[in-house]
Amino acid sequence: MSLEVKLDRASKFYEPGERVTGTVTVNDPQSQIQHSGISVFAEAYMDTVSIIRGNIGRPAMKEEDRVVFMKKKFTL
Repeated sequence: MSLEVKLDRASKFYEPGERVTGTVTVNDPQSQIQHSGISVFAEAYMDTVSIIRGNIGRPAMKEEDRVVFMKKKFTL
């Protein structure tokens, strides 16, 4: 089984009130599994990890210390 998330415009910077759109694709060609829906949880937060700094930079912030901009949960 695979899960693919494609954002229409992936960016590290979004303005307040800006809508983020895209598609979520669940693919499992080998089997058919009955289900009553798929729950999606999306979260946007500020963190301190930098790809440029790599292991030299600070580790990721603890979940309780993050500045959360958005949390959204919905069922498809």
